[in-house]
Amino acid sequence: MMEKIIESKILQLQAEKEKAPFWKKWWVKKLILFLQDLLIEILASRYEEEEEKLNKKK
Repeated sequence: MMEKIIESKILQLQAEKEKAPFWKKWWVKKLILFLQDLLIEILASRYEEEEEKLNKKK
């Protein structure tokens, strides 16, 4: 009897996990963090390029 209860609870949790909103899924969070890091790197490199151009003009 206890095994049936545990099994049904596991199935219930799995179903709830699959219904989770798209943005709450772990891989979506990882992807967002990766894209944020990438954006920061791009902006930093552009800033450095602009800074070098300004220094050359002086």
